[in-house]
Amino acid sequence: MSFRSVVTRVIASLAFVGFLSGAVLVQPVAAAAPGPAVVLVVSMETLFTQSKAAQSLRTQVQAEGKKLQDKDKSVKSSLEADMKKLSEQRSLLTQEDVQKKFQAIQEREAKHEQEMRAKAQAIQLGGEQARGEIAKALGPIFADIMKSKGGSIMLDRAAVVAGGVDLDVTAEALKALDAKMTSVKFTPITPK
Repeated sequence: MSFRSVVTRVIASLAFVGFLSGAVLVQPVAAAAPGPAVVLVVSMETLFTQSKAAQSLRTQVQAEGKKLQDKDKSVKSSLEADMKKLSEQRSLLTQEDVQKKFQAIQEREAKHEQEMRAKAQAIQLGGEQARGEIAKALGPIFADIMKSKGGSIMLDRAAVVAGGVDLDVTAEALKALDAKMTSVKFTPITPK
């Protein structure tokens, strides 16, 4: 057998194997998509604002934010009172004492602002984690809806420019989410 005939047989064998593997790969794809794609639409905004769990989260975040605002107002009032007191005592103190007291007030103010930023960030991170819990609960709900409606893809309403009103499953998803999860636990998370 010549070198040329061996090369020809190897190429023919590889081509045949490639043809068979292509046929095997194409068949499952063709079997999986017998008809047109069924696109379902859901409003994630609605789910994350109108569900019972989202409303529970919003209430908890607002309460935590109110506590933070109240503390901020209290500390700022205290700082203003200290500045006013220092201003009134200015003529009784040495320039050095005034400078020290002023610097101490400024340091307290800077520390307070830093604490407020950290607490606000903790509230934000806690809210994001709680929203993640809601999103996790939506996964199986979406899978069930996709299966029951014969859907092949689900898009967020915000991504759909036109159409899709008859395929909107937001109400069904909202009802299922409310049945599954009426509240979510919110805890501020301090970053490490």
